[in-house]
Amino acid sequence: MKYQEVRCLTSFNISVSFPAETDDYAEIIDEEDTYTMPSTRDYEIQRERIELGRCIGEGQFGDVHQGVYMSP
Repeated sequence: MKYQEVRCLTSFNISVSFPAETDDYAEIIDEEDTYTMPSTRDYEIQRERIELGRCIGEGQFGDVHQGVYMSP
């Protein structure tokens, strides 16, 4: 059985650019300021009613966990 040596040369053009700013977040532009506070405070969830599960993500501002809300 004969073996033949095969050589392959591949070239890639790689373009790398660096942004002028080093901020690593996307700017949120709010053209219509429609944020209002609810008239009642029942939008808050008591910490004791949340059962944290496994960590599903990590980021600059902390971890993200899967969780279960236990209703009263």
